[in-house]
Amino acid sequence: HESAIVSVTVLFFVMYMVIMLYGMNVARSIIEEKTSRIFEVLLATIRPEEMMAGKILGVGSVGLTQVGIWIAAVLTFGSSLAARAGADSIHISLSATQTAYFFVYFLLGYVFYSAIAAALGAMTNSEQELQQLNMFLVLPLVVCIVVMHNVISYPDSNSARIMALIPPFTPLLMYLRVSLGHPSPWEIIASICLTTASI
Repeated sequence: HESAIVSVTVLFFVMYMVIMLYGMNVARSIIEEKTSRIFEVLLATIRPEEMMAGKILGVGSVGLTQVGIWIAAVLTFGSSLAARAGADSIHISLSATQTAYFFVYFLLGYVFYSAIAAALGAMTNSEQELQQLNMFLVLPLVVCIVVMHNVISYPDSNSARIMALIPPFTPLLMYLRVSLGHPSPWEIIASICLTTASI
């Protein structure tokens, strides 16, 4: 059970970091295009919805590829590196189900937070203005980190069940519940549907 907690915690923080980094990359790329006037040229040829979708999907593909490489490297070299470092007691073990749910919730989280980042980038004209509004992107993720220990300890508690269904928290918290708890199928379907609808 400890190896499962270690594995899920590592993936939790990988998901957190990738969502933050690549979500902010979307906002920064929008600001760059606005300041260089490329935005106006692009808007003359394609619809704004298509441009935003392309930007989110393009940066998301890079993030998903990078995460896939990281996970493959950990699964391939993790145990031998731990043995060389003298940490034989630490084992990274992921089931196929945990890996599949990781990618589902990573995609949902990435698209959700990238849409927020894209909106922030569209509202601002400089990196400084973006930094001031950054809290709207960071605050829900910080809440997830604050309640993470409670969700890991009691994944099937009422508070964990409720918070995991609220879209800003769903990608990170529901992944913990799916990996360590026993959510019913309707909760998993509801979490995916609610997050998709909010996107």
